[in-house]
Amino acid sequence: MLSKAEDRGASIPGPKPYPVVGNLPEFKAGESIPRLLELYYLHASLETLRAGIKDALFTAHHGEPNWAIAHRVLTPIFGPLKIREMFDNMYDIAQQLCLKWARFDQAIDITADFTRLTLDTIALCSMDYRFNSFYSGNDMHPFVESMIRWLREADKKSMLPGFIDSMRWHTNKVWIKQFESMKKTSREIIEYRRKHPDDTNDLLTALLNGRDPKTGLGLDDETIVNNLITFLIAGHETTSGLLSFTFYYMLKTPGVYAAAQKEVDDMIGSDGLRVEHVSKLPYIESMLRETLRIMPTAPAFAVTPKKDETIGGKYKVSKGQSILIFLPAVHTDEAVWGKDAKEFRPERMMDINFKDLPSNSWKPFGNGARGCIGRGFAWQEAVLVMALLLKSFDIRLDDPSYTLRIKETLTIKPDGFRIRVSPRKGLKPTYLAMSLISSGDSIKFQNGFHSAPASQLSGGDIGKSLCILYGSNQGTCDSLARRLAINARAHGFGTTNIDTLNSAKGTLPVDKPVVIITTSYDGNPTEDAAEFVSWLEQAAKQSGRLEKVTFAVFGCGNHDWNKTFHRIPKLVDELLEKAGAKRLCQLGITDVASDDIFATFQAWEESQLWPTLAGGESVHLPGPPSTTPEVEVLPPPRFLMRKNLLKGIVTETRSLSTTGDKVHLSVKLPEGTTYRSGDHMAVLPVTPNSVVRRALSRFHLIPDSMLSIHSEGSQGLPTSLPISASDLLGAYVDLCQPTSLQDIEALLKMASSDSEKSGLEKLKTSISNAETGSVSIKPSVLDILERFPTLDISIDKFLGMARPMRPRTYSISSSPNSRNLEATITWKVIDEASWDKSTRFLGICSNYLAGLRNGEGLFVNIHSAQPCWHPPDNPADSPMIMIGAGTGLAPFRGFLQDRMNLYKANKSLAPAILFFGCRRPDTDDLYRIELDEMERAGIVSVFRAYSRATDSSEAKGARYVQDRVALEAAKVLELWRHGARIYICGSRPMANSIKVTLGKILCLTADHEKFGSAENWFDQLPRERFVSEIF
Repeated sequence: MLSKAEDRGASIPGPKPYPVVGNLPEFKAGESIPRLLELYYLHASLETLRAGIKDALFTAHHGEPNWAIAHRVLTPIFGPLKIREMFDNMYDIAQQLCLKWARFDQAIDITADFTRLTLDTIALCSMDYRFNSFYSGNDMHPFVESMIRWLREADKKSMLPGFIDSMRWHTNKVWIKQFESMKKTSREIIEYRRKHPDDTNDLLTALLNGRDPKTGLGLDDETIVNNLITFLIAGHETTSGLLSFTFYYMLKTPGVYAAAQKEVDDMIGSDGLRVEHVSKLPYIESMLRETLRIMPTAPAFAVTPKKDETIGGKYKVSKGQSILIFLPAVHTDEAVWGKDAKEFRPERMMDINFKDLPSNSWKPFGNGARGCIGRGFAWQEAVLVMALLLKSFDIRLDDPSYTLRIKETLTIKPDGFRIRVSPRKGLKPTYLAMSLISSGDSIKFQNGFHSAPASQLSGGDIGKSLCILYGSNQGTCDSLARRLAINARAHGFGTTNIDTLNSAKGTLPVDKPVVIITTSYDGNPTEDAAEFVSWLEQAAKQSGRLEKVTFAVFGCGNHDWNKTFHRIPKLVDELLEKAGAKRLCQLGITDVASDDIFATFQAWEESQLWPTLAGGESVHLPGPPSTTPEVEVLPPPRFLMRKNLLKGIVTETRSLSTTGDKVHLSVKLPEGTTYRSGDHMAVLPVTPNSVVRRALSRFHLIPDSMLSIHSEGSQGLPTSLPISASDLLGAYVDLCQPTSLQDIEALLKMASSDSEKSGLEKLKTSISNAETGSVSIKPSVLDILERFPTLDISIDKFLGMARPMRPRTYSISSSPNSRNLEATITWKVIDEASWDKSTRFLGICSNYLAGLRNGEGLFVNIHSAQPCWHPPDNPADSPMIMIGAGTGLAPFRGFLQDRMNLYKANKSLAPAILFFGCRRPDTDDLYRIELDEMERAGIVSVFRAYSRATDSSEAKGARYVQDRVALEAAKVLELWRHGARIYICGSRPMANSIKVTLGKILCLTADHEKFGSAENWFDQLPRERFVSEIF
């Protein structure tokens, strides 16, 4: 029996609290973490956090309905497969960081840049939204500015007693205003997605459309907004801190930096970084683990006892009392980590040591059901960024004497920590940029299975059946189960039942084999397996209860949860055997953190499952069933409705600019097709899916609804057979064509309300006054119908107003001799603010082309250019002066490839010069490597102008291409006197400016007074001496 003193429990050690404010004077704002560690080492037996310092996190309390619903809805979005699919977007933002560092020859505030990186990454991956933090100079997006101020104030508020904080009226008002600003941005993101739905299955889609599998409920708008803000804040704060601290420890600990860079070089080498590399960098992973051990960026979490408890047999805590778990103390406990617990030593966290750690000794991602839902996301991002930076740069401390200082907000980060970098192997920023673009083209991750050939998909008449049950929170086991069902047909199983484990609670089939695929969630069953496991635990107590059942189990797990690794799959396997069921084959397992999940699963199928089910013999399936369909591929009506179209095959597509808006595409042409350098390729496009969905939504159509068109005039529409709504709107109608005044008049006749008529009249006036030449300044008919949703118009009237889809023409950017039967085009992707700034104007063809992948087909036609728009027939005697800006370089690339072919054939060439203008040398200096090679060979001399980098030595201060022409007037004049031909390709304003500049240079050499003006002098020139193409 306890004594009275023992019954009360020992008092918790710590500094004596003051009246009212408790232990608040012990702490200074922004210095709570170091002070807590001091108190821990002084009173090491136990730690507590007094009422003066409160938990400032704004998450829900455990068990609240909205938290539970959101957790179940969002968990699949952060499954291993979905995270792997996010690699390309993560690489996109990491590449932007690399490009900034490469051309930033100053000390780098690494914490600020990692904050930009992780915020942009979580926004792009989770809601397809770009903050573009690396393109905003020192200015931040309004959301970011509000978030930073809001978090800074939240940190202050957490240090103040409630009664003091409540009297800070003005500060609290500003604080609320900042949060409202964040909510405003979040609502705009939500509203845009609702107006422009797409097939993106990301976090935002899940929040908007997801339904709780347990209750069937969704989330209201306020909860969606709060979750968006939570993910944007929590999803970037901790990861940016992790990366910053890792760089600090890596650069301050001898040997670590060299070991990490060597691992990257050995594993990746000169190859591009790919998603499969992420799980093959154990030393980098151990660095990240060790960093989170010493400096967990979310340094504490609270737990609450469900009943009165006595901790360590000594300290009493009451039911409902919050206990703060202070991780820097837990993670440096010498009883677990040894005498060097405070030292950074990544080797202690290598897999062989990490898996043997005591339970709960490493908890940087939180605890239990409230553990970090985005752990896998953050880990992939951190490994990717570390690998890419170590691969790209030599890195050093800006101040070798710097010692760690900590900055606190919601999380902790280094304060005042700066580094310097230089591109590795002496690469100039331009070439580093191009290597990043070429190496970043990763292949979209696909389930790693091979579909069975058609001859094997028979099985239906064999009579065998299979039951497949799964337990899956994040979708991985569900995917494996469905793939197993497909493969089952190839192995003779005609009928396959797939369902959750909970569906089999109380009974398991005895007339067919049962295959179970499941995982553990923090050591517990998934929600769709929990009831089954509870039932199975009871069934295992009854000998022989399941003696007629045959089963096989495959388990998924993550070795980071080393104490509960594969706990549930192993438990299910053992309990089934105890209940009398017959095990068909050995338990199969995979580690989602390091294995190729699908390859491991397929290996288990082929080596264990199928041989056992076949009795140890190969399965002999019958030949192809007589019902195997014969498939004939026919061209679509749009191909038959136009003359001279050819089917091309995409053989290469790549970005030419760091912003991704300049693109190169190579097309294999049909046998017998010919063209000349300078000719044109016309492309028949398909409307972007996001625009088609807008039209479907406006007319309440299902994508595969069939429409039958009857019309005396075809208007470019297929009238001979029914066609799906999505095909019709996507391939036959130009949904983005700017509206005309005639269209507005027709809509006015359909308007029924005064507000509609008034709005359309204002729009009519606006369009009448609009500047010509800017397509996006005028709305399309679809834009107007969305602006006036009550306007009553039927689909047939809409189609009557719509323009038929027309081919778009591009200059061919290759020589016919460079690659057999292939032609390339170079273009800018049009994606800009629309007429009313509420949506994006998407260029139909430019976005269609940008979405094509290798192997896809497209319909094209080859058109001859004007007779003089070709290289001279006598290249040895005719100099060339080529002038272009942006994608106006396209035809000249073909001209220069012609010259390169002649050079390789030892033919003589007259001089050629190219004037080329773009934004920056490290952003959109198109085909730079290729042009440099030609320049070294003497094929051409290139003179550049950079509109946003006039300080570049190459530009010599020239902002626009006409400025560079003026600077090189002597060279232009010399070639002109030797009979040079001048070619200009670009926009009308550029061409006019070039003409003015050339007039000042060339007309001085001629007796042009008799012509009256430079313009008249140009007009009298032989056609082949001065020729232009305007787009």
